[in-house]
Amino acid sequence: MCETIGFSDWCILRQLWWGHRIPAYFVAVTDGKIFIVFQVYLHAMIRDAHGRKMSKSLGNVIDPLDVIRGVTLAELNHQLTAGNLDAKELAIAQASQVSDYPKLRRGYQPLALLTSYIPLCTSNQGIVECGTDALRFALLAYTSQGRDISLDVLRVQDYRFFCNKIWQAVRFTLMQLGSEYKARPFADYWLSLSEAVGIPINPYTCLFNIPPRFMISGSTICVTSTWNLLSQQSHQYPFNVEQVEADVAFAVNVIRKVRSLRPDYELTNKTKTDVVYASVGSEDDHRCLTLLIPLTETLASSNKVEVLLHSTVTPESIPSGCAHVTILSRCSVDIGLQGIINVERELVKLVGKKEKNEALVAELLQQEGRPDYEEKVPLPVRVANTEKKEALLVEMKSIEAAIAAFSG
Repeated sequence: MCETIGFSDWCILRQLWWGHRIPAYFVAVTDGKIFIVFQVYLHAMIRDAHGRKMSKSLGNVIDPLDVIRGVTLAELNHQLTAGNLDAKELAIAQASQVSDYPKLRRGYQPLALLTSYIPLCTSNQGIVECGTDALRFALLAYTSQGRDISLDVLRVQDYRFFCNKIWQAVRFTLMQLGSEYKARPFADYWLSLSEAVGIPINPYTCLFNIPPRFMISGSTICVTSTWNLLSQQSHQYPFNVEQVEADVAFAVNVIRKVRSLRPDYELTNKTKTDVVYASVGSEDDHRCLTLLIPLTETLASSNKVEVLLHSTVTPESIPSGCAHVTILSRCSVDIGLQGIINVERELVKLVGKKEKNEALVAELLQQEGRPDYEEKVPLPVRVANTEKKEALLVEMKSIEAAIAAFSG
């Protein structure tokens, strides 16, 4: 938000400043190859609470600075009288302000999980002081509804209370945890856990520092203040830990692969496997997955997860009857299915699937072997056939590994 003081008039209807000023660059492009602007985002049009376009003749103009700092009804009326409205329009505008900003009762707003209170509002008519965080948050929330924003200052006030609750909840939680509380450092950096597994995981883990990062674009002051209160953080927000992000990406991939095998063997969410063996080639990957054993056990629906190094794996390390999958040549996973599935039936299914894939590959090879294949078959179709053949060959290797595991 910025004031219009010092700006020369260019259009009387454009003297309201909603949002930030746009940085303008004067660039001479001669060859057309370099252009610094690739995307332009247009904010929704802001109207009054009744959906009408803000107009000086209607007297329904809402100055963003008034929402941030607060303003009394008397001051709003003075803004009308300082304009160029005639007596009839002035009376209508003043009556509209009285109805839009009624005298609010004096009271208190209870906070969730707290015994403290904050003032709900003052007894004066007008716009209560909401602050920049609440206004930004309200505009973001309104934008999801469509191209027009019917701005209700009472809703902005509600978001002020919401931001205050975030602040108070952080302080209350830290007070209850005490100075000896130690968070799980690696799990706290898990940014995409719900997306990785595709299911709600609220019963299993609570990520204390994720909501502030989610809200940073809308409530900058609230978020940066509460973030700095977190006792486990020695750095200021924002931060970037590339190694942790790489470890999380690898761990997410492993968990996805483990979960993707379950439907192949008709395992329900309630069916737990006895053990999952994860074999990795490096000490770093071993450390990464070892730190996440408790979470992997939960998300993979397994009673136990063992992380092994390729150099230490022997034929006796992994028993027969395991489903096998390889992940990016960095990790191989074996899921113990002994006593859970019918091995003979699974072998029949795997053999049938392998024969089906072999027939499809043979058909594709036959098509590629035709003399006029390059001339008559369009390039996109040839590319699609090649990709399909490669995918079938990869799947066949996995099927052969599974057959060998069940047969052993």
